[in-house]
Amino acid sequence: SGHGHLAIRDSELTFLNAHTGHGDVVGSDVRGSAAIKTDHGDVRLERVDGGVDVHTGHGDISLEDCGGAAKLDTGHGDLSVSGGSLDSLTAKTGHGDISAELDGSAGSIDLRTGNGDINAKVEHAGALDVRTGRGDLRVAAVDVGGLLNMKTGSGDIKMIAESVGELAVHSGTGSVEAALDSTDGRAEITTSNGDIKLAVSDELSF
Repeated sequence: SGHGHLAIRDSELTFLNAHTGHGDVVGSDVRGSAAIKTDHGDVRLERVDGGVDVHTGHGDISLEDCGGAAKLDTGHGDLSVSGGSLDSLTAKTGHGDISAELDGSAGSIDLRTGNGDINAKVEHAGALDVRTGRGDLRVAAVDVGGLLNMKTGSGDIKMIAESVGELAVHSGTGSVEAALDSTDGRAEITTSNGDIKLAVSDELSF
């Protein structure tokens, strides 16, 4: 579609490929995988079983109750992911906020924004990498098997986790609140300009 909205529902296709130059894309109940691209528009997907690859030059992306590997990319817009279990999640925006709330398990999770806040709630993940050039970071996790990495150039960081393999947290300018019950490896928490508060997980609220 060159210009206009596109809606896909109850698709039995093993692979769905959709492209619009200017317009929103809405999809739900897709049995296979989906590749969506729009130059300018929002994308909202629900219950896509086989993985998603979504790109928009300018617009928000929302993903709910999807499976497989998810790759989300927008030049300017917010990203939201909720529900379900994912093999992996990569979510990147040049300018915008990122929200990820996964009640199942995930492999590697990579969340990045050039300018914006990131909020992540994760039950179980193989690794979790959360970065922003400018903005606040908030992460709550039950178990991260590998490295939990959080970094902001300017902003506050709040992290609550029961168990991680390794921990690396850094703020260029801002305060850090970290609550961790256990780690199998190193735990490094730094800020160039700001306060650091350490606690156990039940002493901080998300």
